[in-house]
Amino acid sequence: MDGRRLAVVLVLVSLPLFGFALTVQPADERVHRTSVRQGQPGVDGPTPYFDGVADARAQNFTVRYYENLTERGQALYVNALENDGTYAVPVGEGASDYAYPTDAELPDEDAAALRASTVVVVRPANASLPPADEGSPDVRLDVMQTQTANPPLGSSAYLPNYLAALAGVVALGVAGHRYRQETLAEPDVSVGGPF
Repeated sequence: MDGRRLAVVLVLVSLPLFGFALTVQPADERVHRTSVRQGQPGVDGPTPYFDGVADARAQNFTVRYYENLTERGQALYVNALENDGTYAVPVGEGASDYAYPTDAELPDEDAAALRASTVVVVRPANASLPPADEGSPDVRLDVMQTQTANPPLGSSAYLPNYLAALAGVVALGVAGHRYRQETLAEPDVSVGGPF
């Protein structure tokens, strides 16, 4: 195959690779964030603030006692604590203890959206759990937000997209190189100079 044909084939191969990289999204994940901080009421905007379990329930937050969580629910909570406050799993691997609303399912009002995606975990008094992430007035309370969301852009879930884009760039580069080599290798058929 001559260089020009190879260049055309490589350009045609690069197009679907770029198309894949730009249009295919990785599957959503179930995200667990324990790095949510309690704010001051009326000051910090849409951040949870409550003083104890009764106050959290009065504000319609979901309250779960750690010891009453399923084994999977406990594992996801602990994994979030151990992984800098964020832990994500594929959609089928969440826990029935938590709601996982999508952005489209969350109410428009900030406070209602916060309540819909927040679980208040009541930690056992003498638990050997990793430290909680917030400075709650009651050290036994920990706030965790759960949601269904796209993985962050730097996530390994985008690796196929990155590899497809890289392969497309390499294909275009080789095509350009081969085309240029063919063009430079052609003999100069011009006879004489300008008339």
